[in-house]
Amino acid sequence: MGVEKQKTKNIKTVVFCIILLTGIDSNHLTANSVTWNLKSLYGITQTGFASIIKDAKNHFTYSPTDTITIRIDAGTYSIGGNGADGISLSSIGSASTVGQLIFEGAGMDQTTLIFTDITQDMIHGSDVYGLEFRDMHMTRDRYTVTQGNVVSVVPGEIIIELHEGFPTPLELWQDWSQGRFLRRYTTSTTDPEVIAVDNDQVPYGWRSNAAKKPELVQGRQWRFYLNSTTLLLSNYHVGEYVGIKSKFEGQTYWFQRGSNLVFENIKWTHSSRGLVRGGLSNVLVKGCRIERGAPILGQTPCMSTPSGGPQMNQYVSSGDPLSTNMVLEDCFIESTGDDCVAFFNVDGGKVINSTLRNSFCRGILVSQEAYNICVIGTTIPNSKIELEDKPSVSPNLRTPVSTYDLEVAYAANFINKSCDSIPSSISNDIYTPDSFSIFPNPTSSSLTVRLKTLDAITIEISNLLGKVLIQKQNQLTFDISNLPKGVYLLSVKQGENRFIRKFIKK
Repeated sequence: MGVEKQKTKNIKTVVFCIILLTGIDSNHLTANSVTWNLKSLYGITQTGFASIIKDAKNHFTYSPTDTITIRIDAGTYSIGGNGADGISLSSIGSASTVGQLIFEGAGMDQTTLIFTDITQDMIHGSDVYGLEFRDMHMTRDRYTVTQGNVVSVVPGEIIIELHEGFPTPLELWQDWSQGRFLRRYTTSTTDPEVIAVDNDQVPYGWRSNAAKKPELVQGRQWRFYLNSTTLLLSNYHVGEYVGIKSKFEGQTYWFQRGSNLVFENIKWTHSSRGLVRGGLSNVLVKGCRIERGAPILGQTPCMSTPSGGPQMNQYVSSGDPLSTNMVLEDCFIESTGDDCVAFFNVDGGKVINSTLRNSFCRGILVSQEAYNICVIGTTIPNSKIELEDKPSVSPNLRTPVSTYDLEVAYAANFINKSCDSIPSSISNDIYTPDSFSIFPNPTSSSLTVRLKTLDAITIEISNLLGKVLIQKQNQLTFDISNLPKGVYLLSVKQGENRFIRKFIKK
């Protein structure tokens, strides 16, 4: 059955969301919700995703404010790569519309997508607006880390006997990778943890500006060449556990430019690093988990993956646009091979009610270019929060912070006692569609909000960068005659919940 035939069978729920759309007939100014089933239409494969994404983009050309939900049934599905990204998305929606494309599984323990090309990104895209993935498990088809016990140590070298069943270092090797490190762990079959004292990560596999691969000694014993020929790892003792990472796998997601990106109730295993770049704003990672894989022959892995977790607006080059409203909430991130979460060129980020434990590097990294980062209700066992002590790009995107002033800047500008001053994330509706509307839209002078309740309501009007321009409590009519022409956000806030509508000042 074709997509258009199935769509006619869907019950379309009218959502009151009025916005000026140049070149779009007025009959399409009312948004509808449609649901398509990927398995029944095309099958849950790489080509199936490509086909239904093409259909969604075609649909948005004539109904740009619709919400399209693509259902992914319970089950385990192989998503091939063959030298290409698993799911490719680009040019979804636009900044001037409020449509949404949702990929919805049956639950993080019921729908599993296994991405078989381990060096390619699971999801990759650019210029995406209103995109959400929820209720599924994304993983690779093999382990992406290894580990073992110290056998011997000499200057410039260490011999490690790999644990039975774990990959060899050459299975995880890429010559171009600069992310190859060793670190000591507690000796435990059930929960090996990073040793906190006298245990900096040690680089290996790179000498004289060239890769130098580990070599098999005998059995499962491998010789690892340290980057320095004179370095003696005197703190590495025979029999001790060592976690071995080599950043070689593709990202879980890689998005550049856009707005309103959501990952909710997603579990990632064997791969964890998600990149957001190019000023993409309004990012919510909620209820997600990064976990270690199942034990191998009774041994729990030291690391869940060789890389970190969400990387918020990492740089492509100096001068990249600033991101706003980057939120990690109600998440559990465990034993990543790099930082659990990192904020780079971000103004306004939150880590709320989460657990970030046992990271190879840091629980939270805040670069010098990040401002207004707050952490509340969050535990970081056997890990740490760190303010980067050097600029990430040159020249600085922000006023540099001297080494002497790092701790002052850390307390004053980065980790706040309260998140009240930080723009809130996009969230679930606190009102049903028929109980919340704004009119007229577009408007030149005044704007009225229609709600069922006024109990403890705060309404804010902000620009697309998240800067609050007007804020009122328990008030429904606003004079916006002094605002410049353009697109704005009106948000209704009640407690921790927020619902957002766009409007146009003409």
